[in-house]
Amino acid sequence: MVFEMLQRTIAPALLTASLVAAGPLTARAAEEATATSFAASKASKGLVLFDVYWSRVWKCGRYEDAQLRALVFERGPLNDAPAASPSVTSLSLENPSSLAPPKHFVPYAFLVEPGEYHLTAFEVGFSQSMSKVGAIKPSRAEIVTAGRSKLGSFKVAAGEVVYVGNWGVDCYRAPIPWRFYTQGKADFAEHLEQYKAKYPFVDTASVIYRLFETTELGEGYELK
Repeated sequence: MVFEMLQRTIAPALLTASLVAAGPLTARAAEEATATSFAASKASKGLVLFDVYWSRVWKCGRYEDAQLRALVFERGPLNDAPAASPSVTSLSLENPSSLAPPKHFVPYAFLVEPGEYHLTAFEVGFSQSMSKVGAIKPSRAEIVTAGRSKLGSFKVAAGEVVYVGNWGVDCYRAPIPWRFYTQGKADFAEHLEQYKAKYPFVDTASVIYRLFETTELGEGYELK
């Protein structure tokens, strides 16, 4: 399977994001879709497909290694402050194991309320040595402005099954999350079979290829 690997253009704000002590984001994770939940909600909700690479990336820029720890998406319009309690309009993921994560892209399928979902938080851990570790975790004020995320968003309507890309760490200049994608119809058809194997209820013929839109954490691409 082929993933996009292009030259990066990274916003200065991300390069100067606060370096904080390692630690997880507060998760408000929606549950992955099941055959039962999908059958009950497929007409009123959207199904979002994406992959995440949770394993360490070694020799990541000037760091010994870097690792994606968390991603948080929220349905817009956004508030300046995060929700105080769990919400059905947020989608949050955390690394399943910082010590022994899967060494491959992990496919996910989430049922969400229709709307536009913005990336509002992320955490990337790094180490410069055995004793010098930390994480890049920008504040909400650095990401959210005027009800939108500076980092990008994806859209899904009721009844849609949408593939929005593959997430991993990029090491150009600084370790940050990057939205990769599967190229070409043949490779994408193979990729859909991986979703089908994990989520047999997904009708792969109905999947829409609509990438997370961003000018900061990924390149544009149309499936042809």
